Amino acid sequence: MTTIESEVTEVLLTKRMELKILGEDKKIRRILNIDEKSLNRMRNKNNSPLDIVSSYSKEDEIYYSQVATEGKENKIKAILRLLDKISIKGYIVTIDAIETQKEIIRKIGKKRG
Repeated sequence: MTTIESEVTEVLLTKRMELKILGEDKKIRRILNIDEKSLNRMRNKNNSPLDIVSSYSKEDEIYYSQVATEGKENKIKAILRLLDKISIKGYIVTIDAIETQKEIIRKIGKKRG
């Protein structure tokens, strides 16, 4: 894992605020969050807690898509299925660190995210 120096983060946040103040924030790439939630009180056909992987954009204020994990399917495969369903071109994609597997990163790159 790599880290970002605090000075770099400060410069990026300052530039983002400048663009927002000038009304030019449309130049900022949008962020698409991919997250998994376990719905413990809901059960799938195998009587396991239902896990949902969803994609959300705060800027667009919308959930683009979601998929439920199927049976004992792992979350990685569910994320790959979700990425197949949506367009991520031009988005910055965020995902939990534990789920940043090579296969997922390749798919995001291939789809121009």
